[in-house]
Amino acid sequence: MMMARLAASAVVAAGILATVGAAPTAASTITMTNYSFAAGSQNVTIIEPSGAIGAVKAGMFKLTTTAGDWYAFCADIFNVIKKPTTYQLGPLQAAGDSTPGQPPVDYPLTLGQQKQIHWLAEQATLELQNATLTSAKSAAYQVAIWDVAYGAAFTRTINANTQSALTGIVAALGAADLSSYWVPLGLTPLANGQGLVKGQTLVVGVPVPEPASLALLTAGLLGLAAARRARASAFRRA
Repeated sequence: MMMARLAASAVVAAGILATVGAAPTAASTITMTNYSFAAGSQNVTIIEPSGAIGAVKAGMFKLTTTAGDWYAFCADIFNVIKKPTTYQLGPLQAAGDSTPGQPPVDYPLTLGQQKQIHWLAEQATLELQNATLTSAKSAAYQVAIWDVAYGAAFTRTINANTQSALTGIVAALGAADLSSYWVPLGLTPLANGQGLVKGQTLVVGVPVPEPASLALLTAGLLGLAAARRARASAFRRA
């Protein structure tokens, strides 16, 4: 993800729901209040598309939001991140808009691109959880997401460490089975009164603490155990 010139021109985060095969949920509204690099960053120079020229820092972000903490990667190399910013949470349909401060002109994403971005964000999240996500890998996952999102329109220069990590990530992506992946979830800044975008489009990942998911998982396991006990009791009575 990108944080270009950290407070001024930072192109940042886009995250992805890291649950394989999960269909998008209904849209809701959340507010991001803070962000930081989750595993360090590496320098990247964005050359094209026009409007995104400049030196930035790339890497996975941790977002602090009103819905908890989320991992995130950038899917918008044109606009700056702002905090606090209120977003609509919903399916990621397009990469970032090329007309900052004006009505958006997006890069629509195909289902294939959406699945690839989903896979990349999930792998990075797993690596972070397994303590194998270095700053070079973190930056490489971000660059891979930009490569997928913007295709041939995206030109950049990266250092040797990031390139080495990127080569391995791209090879793994090419061999991955994406059939069970679905459209990732994104954060789209709510428009102001003039209909203009207020900040950068993000894609959100798995919440760091995941209290809601943990509660659902616990309830599911308890329900499964109760069902097994009921079946065993019925079998004994028979």
